[in-house]
Amino acid sequence: MQRKKEHIDSRIEEANIDKGVIVLLTGNGKGKSSSAMGMICRALGYEMKVALVRFLKGEQQTGEDLFLDSNPNVVSAHMESGFTWNTQDQELDKKVAMKHG
Repeated sequence: MQRKKEHIDSRIEEANIDKGVIVLLTGNGKGKSSSAMGMICRALGYEMKVALVRFLKGEQQTGEDLFLDSNPNVVSAHMESGFTWNTQDQELDKKVAMKHG
């Protein structure tokens, strides 16, 4: 058991490194923004740095934006033209997304 514990402890130590994480939330229905805000709050609670890129329907300022803008550990980017499932020019949407992504 001691050998097994040493092996497990060494694996935990190896896994305990600082690295970034990218989370992409997509899909139909509700909950994506709420999930993202929960993950952001959790990361900020641990004093991590957060980058937030939003592909919303235009540049709407929300209470979350106002709150997060005051936090020095948050960098935020918003797509200028909005991004919706009702797009009329998919190629333009892709170009704008690449500019901000």
